[in-house]
Amino acid sequence: MLTGCWAAYVTKLEIDLPTNTELFGVDAIARLCNMESLKISGGSWVTDLLSSLSRSQEPKSDEGCWPNPRLISLTLVFRNAESYSPFGTSFLPTHASAVSDLVQKRWSQVADTAKDTSRLAALSSLVIRIPEELSDADSVEALASMACGSAKVLGYGVLRIISIE
Repeated sequence: MLTGCWAAYVTKLEIDLPTNTELFGVDAIARLCNMESLKISGGSWVTDLLSSLSRSQEPKSDEGCWPNPRLISLTLVFRNAESYSPFGTSFLPTHASAVSDLVQKRWSQVADTAKDTSRLAALSSLVIRIPEELSDADSVEALASMACGSAKVLGYGVLRIISIE
């Protein structure tokens, strides 16, 4: 669905899908070379998209070697299954590790002055919305670890974690 020449003009995308990206496709989203803002809400497919964004590729054009090289704003919404839909998901340790992996692989290189960073924009806003209080100790520990590690890489004021009541 996200194909054709108009895809180069997409600068902002908001997706709210419960379980899969059959309508859009994870790879199709990653090919939007001018996208600056991405907000995704949904279930298990979110980790697939984060994994796709964290993989660099060989440069094929002037757009750069990273998926969505101009991405500066990323919002992740983890939905409460009871409140929103039977397909929603709570924040899980696997989500925290996917976010950490993305930040470490992609944006830690932007801070490294020895590398060519002209093809990858620095992230100015990472928002994580969590629908409920985390009662699972593993989830709390994973969230705290992800927040500390990501804040070190991204810098002051970039990461915000918001609990939705």
